[in-house]
Amino acid sequence: MSEYLSYSDASTTKTPGPKNLGKKLLFLISEASYFLSHRLSLAQAAQKAGYQVHVATTPSKLTLEIQEKGFEHHSLHKLHRSRLNPFQDLSTIRELFTLYQRIQPDIAHHVAMKPTLYGSFVAKKTGVPKVINAFGGLGYLFSSSSLKARSLRSAIRLPMRTALNQPESLLVLQNKDDHELLVKKGFLARDNVVLIPGSGVDTTCFSPKKIIDSPTNKSLMITYVGRLLWDKGLQELCEAAALVKECIPLSEVHLYGDIDSKNPCSLTTKEIDHLERHYPVRFRGPTQDVASVYQASDIAVLPSYREGLPKSLLEAASSGLPIVTTDVPGCRDVVEDNVSGFLVPPKKTAELATALIRLCQKASLRQAMGYAGRSRALTLFAQDLINKQTLALYEEPTNPVLKRAT
Repeated sequence: MSEYLSYSDASTTKTPGPKNLGKKLLFLISEASYFLSHRLSLAQAAQKAGYQVHVATTPSKLTLEIQEKGFEHHSLHKLHRSRLNPFQDLSTIRELFTLYQRIQPDIAHHVAMKPTLYGSFVAKKTGVPKVINAFGGLGYLFSSSSLKARSLRSAIRLPMRTALNQPESLLVLQNKDDHELLVKKGFLARDNVVLIPGSGVDTTCFSPKKIIDSPTNKSLMITYVGRLLWDKGLQELCEAAALVKECIPLSEVHLYGDIDSKNPCSLTTKEIDHLERHYPVRFRGPTQDVASVYQASDIAVLPSYREGLPKSLLEAASSGLPIVTTDVPGCRDVVEDNVSGFLVPPKKTAELATALIRLCQKASLRQAMGYAGRSRALTLFAQDLINKQTLALYEEPTNPVLKRAT
């Protein structure tokens, strides 16, 4: 049985000190945007602790922003997030060899499936002393039962099993369900697994609005924030919006997010137009100011089929919003059912609509659940607490004995 770093250890974990001065920490992440949204705070904490932080991503217009934060950025021209074939990606592996040999990192922190697969192989060959592999969620490859997904799982089982079970590495997961699934599918053989709940949330930036109750004549804003993927439950959300509208005429469902053309589950522009014509929903596109969006909202919703630990829900909880989400891995780790929100079965439009209607009908319930969610965010998911847990892993000896989560 695996040992997990307990959530409660966050408050007592010591941040690494000056002894790390000059140590090289390399983040390998496919997308620069993901680094900035999910790992920036951790990188800044590591930098403050004395690490020399390097960030390797595919080329992006965000490269300058990463450099302006004081990190050394390395552009990877051969790394493609949407393709996973070790034989076709030999050029990617060669590029990583060159990078790792040049930097000679003391710690390599690989984020997501492909960086973990190729990065672990290269780290082993180049003698990197410590490797942290982190999955934000298992996503399409593991959640889908399609022939393509099953074939990919079969093809990468052996190389991924090798990558995840090296003696110098630790695997960081965001929920216990993902660990159980990886064991069941034959990807994990060793107990070098640590549970850390997400990348944390800035509880100062994401704070409750001063007036929670809306006037009776004001529209109620139900908000989805995330990538526009079918397996986020967007079909069910649009159908539920129609049912909610019939009962609560002042309700409005707004969806903030962008198309992900590299994901096979992504909506297309044509499909978005179709949904807007047939359902009472508004697709608002991507936003750079989620905090303000949540400040203007009354309810947060995410009817996903599976998650790692959704940052959008952490931000909603920290913003004091009641949440309706699905009783699936990741989502149920954020929301306490009937306390900080409602958990509904995935792919069930009627149950989703019923939960949203209940919140729309009762302002006091929205306020009570929002308060509970805010308290939970402060206690379990605050950014500083999560960063301390991860920084502690950088300092642990290989395969440390960690406390089991309670």
